[in-house]
Amino acid sequence: MNCFHSSAYSLSEDSHYPGDTVKLQCELSDYTDWTYHWLINKEWLYRQTSKTATISLSDQAGQYQCEGTRTRPPHNSYLSLSFHISVTGVTPGPSTSVLVGVVVGLVVAGVLLAILLILLCRYKTQKVRHLSFVI
Repeated sequence: MNCFHSSAYSLSEDSHYPGDTVKLQCELSDYTDWTYHWLINKEWLYRQTSKTATISLSDQAGQYQCEGTRTRPPHNSYLSLSFHISVTGVTPGPSTSVLVGVVVGLVVAGVLLAILLILLCRYKTQKVRHLSFVI
């Protein structure tokens, strides 16, 4: 009986918040007709024909593994090593967004002020040159 190794990992960033969606990928070699089985904390979560799974982290943080099955030999892959997905902290609230908005607004205001000062300086320089020709 041939068995293939499988590897499972997250395609998403490291920090996860409640309600985030996370993409998981299960890699199996040589054949394309695998059915992918996902486990969380050693309990079957679901199966699908796509090697990429999307989960919501409202209640699905934990240790993940995948395994593949086929109707023709080889029928099974080995269970992948587990990897952990955790939910950290609280979802960033509006105060974070407001702070980012204020900082961006201040930067834009600073750039506009610098442009205005440059234009004013050029205007004064040209006005002085014009007056010197008139006299």
